[in-house]
Amino acid sequence: MRTITTETNVYSIDELRDDYPEAYEKALEKHADINVDHEWYEYSLEYHAEQWEEKYGICFDWKGVCFDLDRAFWISFDQIWLHDHKAFYRALEMSHGEKLAMSRGDLEFCFHTAHYGQSTSIDAKDWRPDTAPDLTVDVDQWFTEICQKLLYSLRNEHEGYMTEEAIHETLKINEYEFTLDGEIF
Repeated sequence: MRTITTETNVYSIDELRDDYPEAYEKALEKHADINVDHEWYEYSLEYHAEQWEEKYGICFDWKGVCFDLDRAFWISFDQIWLHDHKAFYRALEMSHGEKLAMSRGDLEFCFHTAHYGQSTSIDAKDWRPDTAPDLTVDVDQWFTEICQKLLYSLRNEHEGYMTEEAIHETLKINEYEFTLDGEIF
């Protein structure tokens, strides 16, 4: 039997950046998805679920949310429901800029999102009785807008994780060491 021992020079991400710029670029390229190759969005969705309940009176199960931040730019909720009518009224009134003429029992909506290929259907179904006054607010449009705000927030967070600074910081904090080909040793 024969044993062969080899030595490998390894470098911190800072050493690569300062002394070996080509190797640094390789390391960043090879590990560009280090911050998003897992469920990076979980805390953000949990936060937004809490905010929606407080601000809009709408609850959703953040674990059942699916979305696409690229060209299709859609979101779908597995479970979403109206929880707090008063908060919902306030949110509609704030978006509309005037008091709505409704009584407490006038507003019953079921929210639904569905994704089909490249399009998303977002509906706020009005289950109010026919005798309820007409709404001066387009609830579908309002719901679409808050969904888009959520998507833009997720997109901004994702883009932040993909910056050179964020990737560098993750590689540094985890004290990874690299070979000159950009691989983690």
